[in-house]
Amino acid sequence: YGPSLFIPSIKKYISIAPYIEWQKKTIDEVNEEDVIFLTSLPKKYNDINVEYGRYGLYLSYKSKNYRLPKKEWDKILSDTIEYQNLKNFIK
Repeated sequence: YGPSLFIPSIKKYISIAPYIEWQKKTIDEVNEEDVIFLTSLPKKYNDINVEYGRYGLYLSYKSKNYRLPKKEWDKILSDTIEYQNLKNFIK
């Protein structure tokens, strides 16, 4: 299934293919900061979770999933996105 990362705390593998495509990195360029970010997910912003799935980042709100545009992903990585901005993507 491509490159993956094993997360011992949940005993699961996650695909890092969407991440390396987004970051325009090769598997050899993935570093500790990347791993810390990926294992920090999901991130909670009040009642909205930012999750990581097979297509990359998405939102989870009240048991429903919502698309998070790729142009917003860097704001999640740098932790500069605001709750109200995320709320705009909940339809």
